[in-house]
Amino acid sequence: MRNVFMSLLLIGSLNSKAFADDAKLISVVGSAEKSFQPDIAHITVSIWGKGTSAKKAQEINQKYYGVFEKSLAKFGVKNEDVQTANYSLNPDYIYNEKTKKNIVTSYEANQNIVVKLKNIKEVGQFIDSLSDNQNVQDGGINLNALNFDISKRTEEEKALLGKAVEDAAKTADILAQAAKVKIKKV
Repeated sequence: MRNVFMSLLLIGSLNSKAFADDAKLISVVGSAEKSFQPDIAHITVSIWGKGTSAKKAQEINQKYYGVFEKSLAKFGVKNEDVQTANYSLNPDYIYNEKTKKNIVTSYEANQNIVVKLKNIKEVGQFIDSLSDNQNVQDGGINLNALNFDISKRTEEEKALLGKAVEDAAKTADILAQAAKVKIKKV
């Protein structure tokens, strides 16, 4: 199982003109790190369909979206855990040397979707389920990215930021003690 690693670095420096020219400054760096077992996966898929017309390309795309929806239902993925990143419908061209013009040969409908899977033990099975009933000549579902993360990232980042500040303060205290000065203001 992969670990999710977070590292925060806090760099403090007081270089403001608001301080008198004779003010003594201590500039320090604080850091905090922690590894986590991931508990969620973000899977980015591309659902595509290719047809002789824009309408046909979209129909084929929707056919594979149906396969995708069945996988979502099978694994209990909620609507709020599915987000469309983009949708495109583009013509494919061939350049005709004789006429010196591009000729539309087909159309491709493509949608990129990000799925948050909350049971990471099912990632492999979920990905396998997306490949059912695919005819790669006219469309399909491609896996674009798989990223592991933790569900409480924001809370953990805030906690680590606090620890980075504590680390910086300890470093400043050590420097001040060695320089035989007192820290008046942070």
